[in-house]
Amino acid sequence: MEKLGIFIIVLFFTSCAMMQNILHQDKKNNVLASYKKMEDRDYLMHLSALGDHYLQTPGVKNLKLSKESLNYLTSIYMKLTLENELYYTKKIKPSFYIIESRTPFTFSLPNGKFFFSSELIHKYLKHEDILISVLSAEIFRVQYEIYGRKSVVSVGYIDTERLLSLLRLSEKNQTEIDKWAFYTMKRAGYDAIAYLSWLQIQNRNSMDFILQHGGDTQKISRQEFIFKKFIVEQGISNDDAQRFERRSSVDFYNFKKELTRVGYGSKNERE
Repeated sequence: MEKLGIFIIVLFFTSCAMMQNILHQDKKNNVLASYKKMEDRDYLMHLSALGDHYLQTPGVKNLKLSKESLNYLTSIYMKLTLENELYYTKKIKPSFYIIESRTPFTFSLPNGKFFFSSELIHKYLKHEDILISVLSAEIFRVQYEIYGRKSVVSVGYIDTERLLSLLRLSEKNQTEIDKWAFYTMKRAGYDAIAYLSWLQIQNRNSMDFILQHGGDTQKISRQEFIFKKFIVEQGISNDDAQRFERRSSVDFYNFKKELTRVGYGSKNERE
């Protein structure tokens, strides 16, 4: 009987010790998880702040758009997000910047700042649904904060090449963005097949988009190939994929004309 009592006492204290270890481990895991979450949040805030550094960098010229053009871009953003409100719950006020550059590029930052180069809009966004394709991908990225962890310069100027290198994604993440851009456009009532045209534009002009893709001219080819497989899985044939209707609104053409108004390129180049 005495031995049984001693056994019960030992078992009790052993159980208490085990429970304390479990609680301690859970607490440790929670602290680590909270720290990682805070660390990730700090990183995203740091990345967002680079937008201001970028706009202040010598040689980076932000073309001032009219209120009408900014409202036009905002209206596209609002339609895409409101028609996908079950998936896009992050409430942000978007801001748009057109950077004067002879190189086509686009990017976004976690705080809802969207950047397009003037060359991208002038030369490659010939139709409205292509513009919407570009914006759909960046909206998904902002909403789900898909920004790979890389070393970030803390202060000072930052040029386009450096900023794009910080924002570059893995093939896996880019594939997910492509799929969700398609879904986003489709739910909002746009021609989602236009997204394939956007990928093909980059692929056909891979040397022009070399800054966007970090010098890897094969990256966009793989991206297009993977996306084609995806749309086939959606029941869209190759023939259907080529029947993209190139439609554009009056607001879109007025937006394009804005580049001429703010002085992008010479008259001959614009023609």
